[in-house]
Amino acid sequence: MSTENLKKEKKKRGWSKTAGGHFQVGREERCDLCRGELYPGDPYFELEDRVVCEYCLGRYAKGYFAAQLRHVGRSGQSFDTV
Repeated sequence: MSTENLKKEKKKRGWSKTAGGHFQVGREERCDLCRGELYPGDPYFELEDRVVCEYCLGRYAKGYFAAQLRHVGRSGQSFDTV
């Protein structure tokens, strides 16, 4: 890929050029949980308008389903013996 095409691709994907001539990652190119950088070609999940890297997917799911978490024997009900 030529240098010009690479510049266009980086700009299209949210990369911007700093005053020093380096490229920096835009907001949509970082995981919203770990703040890790995502590079061109990296997989990620777009969940509820959030960018989540594949390594944080479990963490995201645990938080998402936290209200449904139950523990065996801790439901607040008493167990009657017959």
